[in-house]
Amino acid sequence: MGSAARTRAETINSTKSKPCALVVKTRRTRTGCLTCRDRHVKCDEGAPICERCRKVGRECVRGWNVKFVHGVRTARETVNDEWDGSADYLFDARQKWVPIRSVNLTFVDETNGTRSSYTRPNVSSPAESSFISPIQSPNARHPSSPSAVGPPGHQQGSSSPRSHVVTTHRDDLPPPGASFHGPYLSHNIIQSVVDHSLDLLGNAAGGEELSSTPPETVFHEQGKLSSEEETYLLHHFIRDRAPLLDICDPHQHFARLVPELALKSPLLFNAVLAVSAHHLSRTAGYDPMMAEMYHERCVEILIPLLNDMSLVSDEVVAATVLLRYYEQMSSAVTGFDCERHLTGTSAFMNSESTCATTGGLRQASFWIFVRQDLDVALSQQRPLRLNLEAYAVEMDLDIPSDDWGWANRIVWITAEVVAFSFGWDKPRMKYEELRIKTEAWMHRKPESLRPLCVGRGSAFPTVYYSQPCHAIGMQYYHITTILLALVDSQRLKIGFGHKESRRQLQQEIAHHAGLLFGTCTTVDDPGTRITACNALSVCAPWLTDRAQQESLIAMLRGLERDVAWPTRRIALGAMAEWNWTEEQRRRFL
Repeated sequence: MGSAARTRAETINSTKSKPCALVVKTRRTRTGCLTCRDRHVKCDEGAPICERCRKVGRECVRGWNVKFVHGVRTARETVNDEWDGSADYLFDARQKWVPIRSVNLTFVDETNGTRSSYTRPNVSSPAESSFISPIQSPNARHPSSPSAVGPPGHQQGSSSPRSHVVTTHRDDLPPPGASFHGPYLSHNIIQSVVDHSLDLLGNAAGGEELSSTPPETVFHEQGKLSSEEETYLLHHFIRDRAPLLDICDPHQHFARLVPELALKSPLLFNAVLAVSAHHLSRTAGYDPMMAEMYHERCVEILIPLLNDMSLVSDEVVAATVLLRYYEQMSSAVTGFDCERHLTGTSAFMNSESTCATTGGLRQASFWIFVRQDLDVALSQQRPLRLNLEAYAVEMDLDIPSDDWGWANRIVWITAEVVAFSFGWDKPRMKYEELRIKTEAWMHRKPESLRPLCVGRGSAFPTVYYSQPCHAIGMQYYHITTILLALVDSQRLKIGFGHKESRRQLQQEIAHHAGLLFGTCTTVDDPGTRITACNALSVCAPWLTDRAQQESLIAMLRGLERDVAWPTRRIALGAMAEWNWTEEQRRRFL
């Protein structure tokens, strides 16, 4: 047996003994250009010029360039200069054959058709043609096809007029040393065994047919987007960025509604792509200039819409929130936060007082903006830009109806406490009012907001919650409690008893900080880590345990690496409070 045929027969025998080892390779496309094939890149088979050749200005050469495994030639034909290739499919008289036991086969002679299908244009002689292996040939059919060859009992279709059909049994095979000409062709024998093996494997797998989508298939479904790059960015936003924005939104407006609205709103569309492209440029090597381009387009569309604040649509509010999100991530690159989009969004929110409870995308954007405003206020220790007084009556009358509503309620109480803590006026009556609000929320919150489990960890307690909104809500509660303890003017004694009062304050802050940071170090959730990193700006001086300090620095470093969130300034500030040396800072950053 020839070396190529022997290798295939051994592969088939091993396949029959180990069905699970069979690997069905996807067939190459037959209509791709030779330019892409020579460069070893995938061709999109576009006509008359494929997309790759069009972009780089190369000549798009068409034709067949498939490598065939040649048949066995006799010694006479090999040295004969006048050989015309007609015996390329014939076997030498000394060819040995492997007997096939208890299998009835039907052989179809498709030599001429196979040869003509894979002949280059303008080829004058068969010797100049290139041929592929019969097993990889498109003419090699699965047993379920009409002209397939296979075991007895399999339904056969009508054969081609050029086919010569011979049914044989084991005794009909040529004896060793006999010449094998005519319809007994090598590729038909091998293909018959392969088809039979695939048929047996298909029956063993429950009759599932191994098949692939034909390369000639035409998809008539029209997509919403024509650009694959923009589609990829939009999909990345839905899968990766939107969940962070929707963490306290039961309806997931930014993952479900915003992508659909973006297809109709160029402003929102460019805002979404800017956020997605910037995140990928920081985490996956995407071109940062693309993020800048989408950002500039969005700003150009936004500026004319700012002339009349009373006509601001939900899409505009959502786009400004996304632009602020882009601005937050960009501060890690620029080294400073200009807060330009934060100022613009606050102008929208301060121009009305119904965003918090109006429902829909506007309400979802409002709560994202409140958290964005809190991030900056905590890290820079300054009052919020949002006018809380404009929403005070509405928020006091609103009663949360679900877990997400309770999480947003404590976010609002935290905003009030932050405004009080970093404001100039700190009346005692206002402090007591905020303390009572916080305690009332803690006692009235649903049972579902309680942690699933609180255990002992290496640095911080291990804290598990059933939903991200539960974790976020409880984190803001601990932030609020820490702030109230720090700004309580009656907490620390001035003279005698100062040491004991400070010890008690230290113990209380350590308790709430442990649960706050334990929530984000137990589970790898970006939302809880972003909430905790800004809280570190407030309570870092009270964290004296070295294991906790190193755990938090590692968390901040991973947050900037994986989520592209700006944490370097917070980490440097915390290490300065902990009196870390320059060498220790370089080692952890």
